Amino acid sequence: MKRPSGDHWGIPLPTSYHAPKPPPKARWRGASEAERKSWRQEMFVSHPAVKCALKDAWSKVEIARTDGIPQVMLVTGETGSGKTTLAQQMAKIVRSAHDREDDERTIMPVLDVSAPNHCTPYELCIQMLDTLGDPFPRKRPKAEVQKVLSMLMGACEVRLVLFDNFQDVPARRASRGIDQLLCVLRELIDSSQALWILFGTQDARAVVRSDKQIVRRAPYEARLEYFTSDTDATREYYMRVLISIDAWLPLAEPTDLLALKSLIHLATGGIFERLVGLFDIAWRSAVSSGREQAQIEDFARAFDFIHGRTQGINPFRPDFQQRRLIQEGEPYEVLLQAS
Repeated sequence: MKRPSGDHWGIPLPTSYHAPKPPPKARWRGASEAERKSWRQEMFVSHPAVKCALKDAWSKVEIARTDGIPQVMLVTGETGSGKTTLAQQMAKIVRSAHDREDDERTIMPVLDVSAPNHCTPYELCIQMLDTLGDPFPRKRPKAEVQKVLSMLMGACEVRLVLFDNFQDVPARRASRGIDQLLCVLRELIDSSQALWILFGTQDARAVVRSDKQIVRRAPYEARLEYFTSDTDATREYYMRVLISIDAWLPLAEPTDLLALKSLIHLATGGIFERLVGLFDIAWRSAVSSGREQAQIEDFARAFDFIHGRTQGINPFRPDFQQRRLIQEGEPYEVLLQAS
């Protein structure tokens, strides 16, 4: 029997959306530091996990819109795994296709919310109404707030709801009220024609699984993992990410990644946001030294800038003994959950 090819099935991304691409390296030669600083805001690294999540999200948005069947996705990942970057790109895709001007009403295809500090059904609805532009949401009778929110989401043509910090729903709510909150969330989902994406750490999965009706509505989970180098496949995956980040780096010459990849992994723990942060300081160091290529001394300075000048734990210094930085008091003791 022929094995499936793994090609993605789904609705093609809208032609109005243009995936960000890095400018040619030659563009940066002779550029000022001010010109170079825009790279991080424009950068988007579309590795396989992100590509699949984006394409599936867009397909679900269109199914919800055309068939009237609301969709739910759970996107999990620990701190720094790239959830925020993914959410921003999802929002960009949906806005490129569904944002428009209307003289009669506000059109808001993307609704971006987070678990409120006091996460009650009422406070969640108030936050969403406020985001939609309701000028006086708290002046409405409490009994009508949820109904008004459902009506306003339809009127504003909301196609995508980004719900951040979903793992904090129980942490910010008394246990006896969690069922009530999830019940309201289910009703809001069911009354919409939108894709709801629940973003959170791995603990968000437990929140979803605590309610059978939410489980029924949210069978899809995309996981954003830290990059590892344990196998040939994971090493290749990690290298592709490094190459993608370096392609965006505002320097005229590429970094010698083959020589530095292992040290960079030790310095960042394979955490996406730490990778970007390290490269961001390294290019500044290179430019200040009059160079168009980030070298090992630039990464050494970047590590010290981010973590402090702690003797013996900088992977780019000659006194470093190669090992993971997971011992007590070291940068990744908590993030990598070292035993």
